[in-house]
Parts: sequence; C-alpha cells; structure tokens
Amino acid sequence: MDNLLHRTSVSVGLDEISRLIGYPSPEHISAPVRDTCLAEIARLPALCEPWGTWRDFELRSTHADRIELAGGLRLSSRRLARLMRRARTLRLFVATLGDGVSHEIRRLVHDDCMPEAMALDAAATVAIHSLSEDLIRRTCDEVQKIGLGTTTRYAPGYTGWDIRDITALFETLGQEMPVRLNAQLMMRPEKSLLSIVGLTDDGRVAAPLEQCQGCDLLRCSAREAPYRAPRAT
Repeated sequence: MDNLLHRTSVSVGLDEISRLIGYPSPEHISAPVRDTCLAEIARLPALCEPWGTWRDFELRSTHADRIELAGGLRLSSRRLARLMRRARTLRLFVATLGDGVSHEIRRLVHDDCMPEAMALDAAATVAIHSLSEDLIRRTCDEVQKIGLGTTTRYAPGYTGWDIRDITALFETLGQEMPVRLNAQLMMRPEKSLLSIVGLTDDGRVAAPLEQCQGCDLLRCSAREAPYRAPRAT
C-alpha cells in the first residue's frame, strides 16, 4: 500500500494551536507558554513519520438508512446515506503521524512536563488534521480536472454515524497499513485520522468544507465552522 504522504513536510503555526490549549488567539498567550509552544512546534517534524493512503469503493446502492459498496461492504447511517445519494464512489482516507510523537507526549506526561506535553499534543493534533486535509484536497484537484465533484467529508463517530462501522472499513485496508484499531475502536498510533468523501458526477467540489459542519459537539475548542443540522426527510 503506497504512502501518499511520503516526504510530506509537517508544520503548524502558533495561531493554529492557540485555541486547542485554551486561548482565543496567540496574543492572549503569556510569554512563558508561548515559548513552550514554539519550542514544541519546532520539535514536531523530527518526531513524525507521516503516512497516508486512500482506497476507492464503488457505490452499489443507497437506501434510507445504509449504503452498500462493492465487495459486500455495508455501512449503516441515515446521514451517510443522504450524503452519498448522488455519489458513484466512496473514497476512504487514512493518515497518521506515526508512533514517535505519541511516545514523546507520553514521556512528557510521565516526567510531569505538562505544559510541554499539552503544547506538543496540540501541535500534533493540528498536524494530523492538516495531513488528512492534504489528501482530500488532492482528491478535489484530481476530480475537478475530469469534471467530477465531491461530497463533504464524514467519518464513523460523527453525528449520525455509529463508530462501530470503523471496524468494517479497517478490515478492507489490509495488514500492511501502519494504523490499527484497539478494542475500544480507537486508532493506534493515536495521532491518526480516518475519513471518507463521496465522488460525484455533478462537478461540485465540497470536500474541503470543514468536518465541523457535521459534528454537534458545540463547545469543541477546535471548531472551525458552525454545526449544520441535517434537514428533516
């Protein structure tokens, strides 16, 4: 399975992590905390081994509460079914920063270096979301060239889609993938993301829109767009 993030650089800015550590903007961060954040941002690239891939599944049928894909894969969600009703293909994305940064965060916690651990964790969270978005934007560029479109992104565990479907998706990806699920359906390494978009015939590219629009965790400090509740059907 090819690593589509091979040689991809990892970088984040102070403004991107300020909200994750509880500040509305970098201007509100005290000098000692700012220095800690900048130091952990500088260390982050050396701790990461970016890896990412995607896989396409032909959409065979869409029902009111589920979709059925080639190979017998069935995913149950009314909201997913609405999202995919005009799609021809489901594209599954997986990205990870690797084990190194997670090990370092745990070491910092163990050594009671909590400001450093918090800053590094926030920087890694921003980085993995950026890498996942990079894969999706590549898809958007690809499909635009041939006149296709995309849905917005979505994932198991988002509002309206049971997290348990992540097991079925992982089973399609094979043993060579460097990301695994534990018994609690959490991905390992921790700084990993899985998401999907649908590929459509309508030429409208919607995937870069923030996944926040589909999440009803209204007080999330990482929110970048307002929640958009699904229309009644």
